[in-house]
Amino acid sequence: EDTLKPFTVADSRFIGTSEFNNSVHFLHNQLLLLQSSASDSVTVDVMLTYHSAEADNGVSMNTPVIAARVRQRGVFPDQFSCAIVVDHHFDSQFFAKGFNDDATAVAVGMETLRSLSQSQTYPLNYPVIFLFTSEEEGLQGAMAFMSEHPWKDTVCAAIDLENGGAAIQGEVLLQATGIFMAEAYSKVPYPAGYALSNDLFRTMVSSSTDYNVYLDRGIPAMDLVWATGAVWYHTPLD
Repeated sequence: EDTLKPFTVADSRFIGTSEFNNSVHFLHNQLLLLQSSASDSVTVDVMLTYHSAEADNGVSMNTPVIAARVRQRGVFPDQFSCAIVVDHHFDSQFFAKGFNDDATAVAVGMETLRSLSQSQTYPLNYPVIFLFTSEEEGLQGAMAFMSEHPWKDTVCAAIDLENGGAAIQGEVLLQATGIFMAEAYSKVPYPAGYALSNDLFRTMVSSSTDYNVYLDRGIPAMDLVWATGAVWYHTPLD
């Protein structure tokens, strides 16, 4: 509830608006709090960077990238070459509040990071980078991260969390590059997805997601898109 609170404002979080800028500061501060409260076995690195990027309408924008990397304490960045990115976007369309697209995914990512950061024993063999960016105006945030960010060369796989509906239960559209990512997803307690998702995105869905940024760079990736209630997608009712 606390994570979603600033995302329930009446106006949209379209990039450049005051709501968008307030969200940048809120999320950054939340990550700094998680950093300071991490367990003795975990290190959380937090970075807020700004990058020049071009929107779909050709306008150049100063795009923020908020990133938090969680790793086992004592294992330093130069000792690993593989990190998993979990990607979410916090901006919205100009006429939508973006509560579902994509604030629900932001909340899922934030709570996952919170759980990992407070683990008494870090449960993974690799660091995880939680990425909070802008996406609606041309995937600028993910592209800026993979082009300019200091952590970009450590990324070896990516998971993009998207919401194309009005729920985080029910139908899930799944895209994955190769059997490796599909097998990894099959190990979750209740995997759900449609085998036709890749074809649907190629032929019927006109928009792209941050998944395409990693796909274009040859990085194994997975796109999880909640699709229940799609009638509210990119509308003022989101």
